[in-house]
Amino acid sequence: MTSTVRPLKIITVSAARLGDTLFCTPAYRWIKDILQAEQLDVISASALSTDTLVCHPSIDHIYTQPDANTLQAMHGQYDLAIHLHHSDAALDYYQQLDVPVLDLTRNYTKQRTHYAEHLLRQLARVFGYDWNAVDNHYVIVPQDKHVEEARALLAHIPAGRTPLIGLHLGCHHVAKRGWRFWEKTQHKRMWPVENFIALGQLIAQRYPDHHFILTGSDTERFLGEQFATACPNTLNIMGNTSVGGLYALLSKINTYICSDTGALHVACATQTPLVALNLDEYVASNTAYPPAAHRHVICRKKITDIQPKDVLSDLETLLPHF
Repeated sequence: MTSTVRPLKIITVSAARLGDTLFCTPAYRWIKDILQAEQLDVISASALSTDTLVCHPSIDHIYTQPDANTLQAMHGQYDLAIHLHHSDAALDYYQQLDVPVLDLTRNYTKQRTHYAEHLLRQLARVFGYDWNAVDNHYVIVPQDKHVEEARALLAHIPAGRTPLIGLHLGCHHVAKRGWRFWEKTQHKRMWPVENFIALGQLIAQRYPDHHFILTGSDTERFLGEQFATACPNTLNIMGNTSVGGLYALLSKINTYICSDTGALHVACATQTPLVALNLDEYVASNTAYPPAAHRHVICRKKITDIQPKDVLSDLETLLPHF
């Protein structure tokens, strides 16, 4: 499809997972602002996706896992479906809506390009625009309740503690399966908790007035308990944040350290300095995006090859005034 005719009413289906959902948020803005679509609606594949996209200024309506009656009411209402994240469920939705589909998921090579950038380049190619002129930042719009959520959590930290350093110890697989998964294996994308503890002890020596903030899901709390036992001055808020609340909280801290998981991409929607810990094979497609001087990426062939001293070195660069 190479026509430059701008469709009026567009439907798309989100991803279910947090990071994949965020990868599409610059494309939503592009569709509405540059294509000047009259309407952009999103079928959300999960409650988490809805929580992530709520208040996105380019989205007119979000349908969370709509039932058959809702889909019937939507039938015939759209000029075009833009397929941004591949899933069989998404294709089924488009078929039920009987809408022509522009598939942007094809011809993607993860070793070369970040997925968010791939979508913008594909949109620019199809509709004849310069993708470099597009704002490529992720979009999360916190509500007042999210700002209050973050304020209430940070109030537990004693006054005068600085720098505030956020750590995300887990990953999607641990969040989904909890300690049962952890007993069986160590996920290849996840930096070992022992390394986080060693890093925490180095940070305590370098920044004696520090305070750690541990983010993650409730099923990852066992990791936080291990860390907090070894590293005092730790606030464990695992399981206590919404997506908007996490965004608001990360916007208030001094730096964030995270493996390749959804929370990393939430941090990228803020301007908070961060250190991303990545595998070489995923660094192009899944790392901190868009690239920026305050977003440091450490990548190795194996995640266990990243040493605590390497992370501390990057942290010192990001925290020159402490």
